[in-house]
Amino acid sequence: MGPLSRLIAHTVENVSDSWLVRATIEDLVEFSRTVALQWRNTKVSEADASEEDAFFDQVTRQKTLPTLWKVLRSALFATAIVLRSVVGCVLRDANLAAHEGLLPASGQFDDVHQADAQKLLH
Repeated sequence: MGPLSRLIAHTVENVSDSWLVRATIEDLVEFSRTVALQWRNTKVSEADASEEDAFFDQVTRQKTLPTLWKVLRSALFATAIVLRSVVGCVLRDANLAAHEGLLPASGQFDDVHQADAQKLLH
């Protein structure tokens, strides 16, 4: 996922159409929502680290869980790489930031609207 996320980030940084950045934001939101929902629907999410011995068999603990954590960690870092580029585009483009509801039409970024910038991170 690393090379692909770096390619996507590079593309986002160099795109000239702001609608593509908005589409990337929507895709990131949907991806995050899907991963969170799928995680909540698994039995693994219900197990506390202290209960792993009772909850999972030896093969699961030694093979499945490390692979799962590796995939989730890769997805997290890939998302962060793309998100960094998206945030950079939004901060550079006042029209894009205003469209995303992060800036008022005047383009001023005051204390009231600073909290709205967290929309990109959730």
